[in-house]
Amino acid sequence: MAIRETVQETTSDVFEAAEDRLGALADKAYESSRDYAETAVREQTNAFKQFCKTIVRALRTGGGELRQEGYATVAGFVDDVAAKADDMTDHIDDFDMRSTTERVEDFVRERPLVAYGALAIAGFLVANTLQSASTHRHEKQARVTQDPPRRAAGRTGAKQGTAARTRARSTTKASG
Repeated sequence: MAIRETVQETTSDVFEAAEDRLGALADKAYESSRDYAETAVREQTNAFKQFCKTIVRALRTGGGELRQEGYATVAGFVDDVAAKADDMTDHIDDFDMRSTTERVEDFVRERPLVAYGALAIAGFLVANTLQSASTHRHEKQARVTQDPPRRAAGRTGAKQGTAARTRARSTTKASG
């Protein structure tokens, strides 16, 4: 009986050690992936912020050029849009991914049917859009392969007849 108890204790100790080790690895993987995701979000946020600043500069330049051309009213509208875009750019850093994620998770927990219904509708719309685009692409390819090749040079159809009649008249007038 002592051997059986020793084996059970050893087995229990091995499983506990494995569980602890797996838990530590899982925690490390979670932390690592979270850090990676946060870094990626920061990089994309900075890239988007630079893009927005470029748009603001372009709008301001365009507004100035419109003003110089005498379109002060339109330039004022463009300046207003530039100011709003600049304000939006300043608030990009205020966006907190964690709080947004928590709010989404809370919403899904509180209203799972609404969340799943919205996802189902979104999936249906995406599938419908992809199917429509695919059908359109196949129809376009079918039209291209069914159309007869066109001549690169010369005129065709009624235009050729009109041009020939015009040349014939001018030749007749010159002869006569």
